[in-house]
Amino acid sequence: MLAEKSQSAQAAQDKVKVRREVYLQFLNKANDVERRLATWWEEAPVKGTRPPEIIDAFDDDLHDLGRLLHVVLIEGPDDIGEAANQYYLRLTTEVPRIAFGLVQLHATADGMSLYEDSVRVRQQDRNKMIDAARKAL
Repeated sequence: MLAEKSQSAQAAQDKVKVRREVYLQFLNKANDVERRLATWWEEAPVKGTRPPEIIDAFDDDLHDLGRLLHVVLIEGPDDIGEAANQYYLRLTTEVPRIAFGLVQLHATADGMSLYEDSVRVRQQDRNKMIDAARKAL
């Protein structure tokens, strides 16, 4: 009986460690995407850059982030999965929005306002995920 409780406690601790590592990997990869977004917003686009080239620059990081999202969704719980999914969707929709809708606005007052709004909303999504992760751990 004592051995079963010990094994059960160890299994619970192991699950917490796995979840923590998965959450951190997801957040770190999301940070990579956010750094790419910040770089694009802060620097003028390369002359002649076409929208597909902008999206291609993000493609690997977004692909990796999507794969990590799958692991977060499997590891759960549901509230962390929902928060991670919202954060992921926010990042993946900002890339084409930048590429196709904001190229001309870059480096203008309106463009910087959109940038600040994007950062604020991304931070809210990231914070929701972190809060959910803390509750899950």
